Amino acid sequence: MRGIQIEVLGRVLIIGNGGSGKTWLAKKTGSGLKVLLNHLDDIRWAPGQYGIRRDDELVLQDVVAAGVAHSWVIEGVYGWLAKSVPERVTTLIWLDLPEGRGDQLRQRSHSLLPVL
Repeated sequence: MRGIQIEVLGRVLIIGNGGSGKTWLAKKTGSGLKVLLNHLDDIRWAPGQYGIRRDDELVLQDVVAAGVAHSWVIEGVYGWLAKSVPERVTTLIWLDLPEGRGDQLRQRSHSLLPVL
């Protein structure tokens, strides 16, 4: 990621509605900063079985454990999980786009996000 150092962003939480571009932005940010990327969907659902919930306490423990790392990107739509790491977050990105605009953002990403 040109022009932005990990020390500036540190621990990035990306939240927003479904389809707003959270996962896309998290992948770009995580790879650009070369930090651990945590998708709340991957933590919430049983491995390889999207739609089968894991135990809430185990999920919460995993999110808290992910938040302990020095630097990371966590993205998702689960407010109850995101609330478990706010004291560790150094950068909050809240995507609040009208429905369908996430696709337009991804399509125009080359001109909108030149540093990624």
